[in-house]
Amino acid sequence: MFYLAVALSGEAYFDVTKNERIPFRIETADLDVEVLGTIFNLLARDCDSQIKLSLLEGKVHLCSTKSKEEAVLYPNQRALLNKENGKIHISKADNNTSTAWTRNELVFKATPISKVLREIERSYGVTIQMNFTDELLDDLFTGTFSTKNLNETFSILKLHYRIKGNVVYIDDFKLNRKTKLK
Repeated sequence: MFYLAVALSGEAYFDVTKNERIPFRIETADLDVEVLGTIFNLLARDCDSQIKLSLLEGKVHLCSTKSKEEAVLYPNQRALLNKENGKIHISKADNNTSTAWTRNELVFKATPISKVLREIERSYGVTIQMNFTDELLDDLFTGTFSTKNLNETFSILKLHYRIKGNVVYIDDFKLNRKTKLK
């Protein structure tokens, strides 16, 4: 059988028109996705420990290249593939969050600040250097940022920072820190 295949490493939003004569397939190092016609977001970065697929419309067939486990996903479902063991876990999708990048947004729900900062680095193409050690980096953050204004993003996070080229130096971190009343 003839099919159209695309290799992916990264994140992509797919809107595939149904064509039963030529099925569409996406291949990653750890997961193969077969679709006839559907809309979904696929996050398959090499550096991540899992692959995330969020289905908005249609139906997709998944197959783990490691465990050979297969699954079918339906609208408003999300599949998480554990790259280490090849297991697929299906749950309800939050499509607003998974497609936020298509609207130039970063959306976080109870996410450790350390991961928020890594996503900011990736989205803005900067390197973040912290000039302090702080246990607050494990604190959880919930919120939405526009990916168009780095200064606004850092302002929301209450960071004291300096920018030199594409390196951001964070001098202090105030989010969730209680101030002492006089």
